[in-house]
Amino acid sequence: MEQIKSPLSKVAGVLRVRSEGLGLRATARVFGMHKNHYQPLGKTLC
Repeated sequence: MEQIKSPLSKVAGVLRVRSEGLGLRATARVFGMHKNHYQPLGKTLC
């Protein structure tokens, strides 16, 4: 979690809508992000 540069409120919002069933691309549109700027939990950045 220390590698996350986004505000915690945005991270919490993304996790909330994804858990409610909103798709990856729709989530990116709602939060004004590129779909490749976040990755599934458990993946490493390297």
